[in-house]
Amino acid sequence: MRFDTAVAIGEGAMGEVYRAYSPELGIDVAIKVLKRNDPEWVDRLRREAAAMQRIDHPNVCKIIEIGVDEGRHFVAMQFIDGQTLEAASQSLSLEQRVRLLLEICSAVAAAHAEGLVHRDLKPANVMVEEGVDGSLKPWVMDFGLVKDSRASTLTVAGQILGTPNYMAPEQARGELNVDRRIDVYALGSILYFLLTDCHPFEAESTSEVIARLLSERITSPREIRPNLPAPLVAICLKAMERSANERYGSATELGDDLRAYLDGRTIKARSVNFWYHLRHRWQDHRLLIATVGTLLAVALTASGAAVYNRLQLATTTALASQFSAVVERNAQMLRLAQMTPDTDLAGFRERVDADYLRIQELGRTLDGVAAASVNAALGRLRLQQRQSGEAIELLDAAWQSGETSAPTALALGLAHAEELRKALAEVALQRDDKLRADLAALADLRWRQPALRYLSQADQGGAANPDYGQALIAHLAGDYPAAVKHAQEALKQAPWLFEAHVLIAQGWLEQAKESELAGDVPTARTLIVKAEDALALATAIAPSAAEALAERCAIAVLQLKFTSMVDYQNPTDILKHVDQGCTLAVNADSQSAAALGSLAHAHALRARFLFLQGGGDPIPDFEQAEIY
Repeated sequence: MRFDTAVAIGEGAMGEVYRAYSPELGIDVAIKVLKRNDPEWVDRLRREAAAMQRIDHPNVCKIIEIGVDEGRHFVAMQFIDGQTLEAASQSLSLEQRVRLLLEICSAVAAAHAEGLVHRDLKPANVMVEEGVDGSLKPWVMDFGLVKDSRASTLTVAGQILGTPNYMAPEQARGELNVDRRIDVYALGSILYFLLTDCHPFEAESTSEVIARLLSERITSPREIRPNLPAPLVAICLKAMERSANERYGSATELGDDLRAYLDGRTIKARSVNFWYHLRHRWQDHRLLIATVGTLLAVALTASGAAVYNRLQLATTTALASQFSAVVERNAQMLRLAQMTPDTDLAGFRERVDADYLRIQELGRTLDGVAAASVNAALGRLRLQQRQSGEAIELLDAAWQSGETSAPTALALGLAHAEELRKALAEVALQRDDKLRADLAALADLRWRQPALRYLSQADQGGAANPDYGQALIAHLAGDYPAAVKHAQEALKQAPWLFEAHVLIAQGWLEQAKESELAGDVPTARTLIVKAEDALALATAIAPSAAEALAERCAIAVLQLKFTSMVDYQNPTDILKHVDQGCTLAVNADSQSAAALGSLAHAHALRARFLFLQGGGDPIPDFEQAEIY
């Protein structure tokens, strides 16, 4: 089909959108053209078009043609001459907004009937068109993240897809088996926006929005706009329940309640009253309530010294559970931050610092087993901040006081492993062979052996993923092929475990070093490519995983080294790749010096090449290396 007079009307991360005229159909069309033929982008574009073709509904945009023009993939669709719901809503009455949402619910229900889950419903993905008679019609657009229950999808296990302000909690956690109820949550979020003109969780960064979404309950729309109709508030809050089982079961059920409100009939959603708040307070604070209940039960069933002893035991148990919950919450936040694009882990560390100081203050008056629980929690928090030295001090104090649980053993093992990594990096810088051997032996005794001992004990204590634990142990023991094998097995159990991909890459890199030292550079270069492939898989799951990005940065520098020192070729083109990759690593952790060190090394290598081989002035690179 031929299209004339194409005019650019929009641009996104993946493509450009043009308005064009179809002489054959006699109408204007919108053409979405990919910027480049990235295989994943092409697959996503075709899936979007195929999904929209399957939905026969008056509020879903129609696909006209899917094709390739001069090597660029495109989709031509019905042109909607209107505004996004986000923009149009500003001039609409409350009733008009609700009626538009009712039609959107109907369109989404039609998608669900075809086994499709949109996964990115938001006001910006709904267009509102005004008819000649002044009537308003919403159009559901952008099925680029659609999940098809009848076919494989683009989802990587653990990957976070969607827009945080309109995500359901299970979607924000990166869960794989989400269903249509995440769209129900998103429709509730759209209603929240239409009622209040703001989002439920406002924050400066995506990761902060996700952190609030997972840890806080939304503010009632009536706290923002006190005069809102109670039935609409109840509908909104039911659609946005944190538990999928407590939401409307479908977009149709949500639409039925909206229709009942518009018709003046009774809605099914429970009103926001005293019992609603009581039920949610119980859910939010059930650990604290259970702890208080335990203490009261102990007090009522014991006397004298027995009361004191049992109260002390109950208090210690309750505190240990409370502190462990804080640590686990932060661990989850760390994973989410790493799985969210464009996140700087420096912000996460500030959040952990606040929890650290709170637990530290609570633990000042405690001793014995209670103090051990405090030190274990503080040590695990410090490990999350990559402060392994201080973590070992706190965890060791807990261990000596009897806190020898599997989580504490695992934390001690990981902290010693991190110190070993630092020590071996220092060993590699030594030029004297004897000094290097002595320092390596000391690192083995001080860090490697304790790390192996603690990790083995954690593994015996019932690790959540035994193969990953065995992979860590094998890696520390220097059995890199076994480490790679165990990590690959771990991924079969937990495909979202991006840390296993990183460990596989580190195993290949260690084997590459061994090959290079043996003079087998071709094998070393092959293993480095394998490591880069593993890291690409890690960052596909966790695009802000600082460790993975730093390793990719270091690999780029290795490739630059081989280009300049083995192939004797000017590494300028590769240096551009190094700059891009290392900048991503710096952005993911602005407080880490690893990527900056790699950048300095890269510029020093090019300066060396230019100095020895000619072809340019080495001084700017030497100066840049000093700056880093």
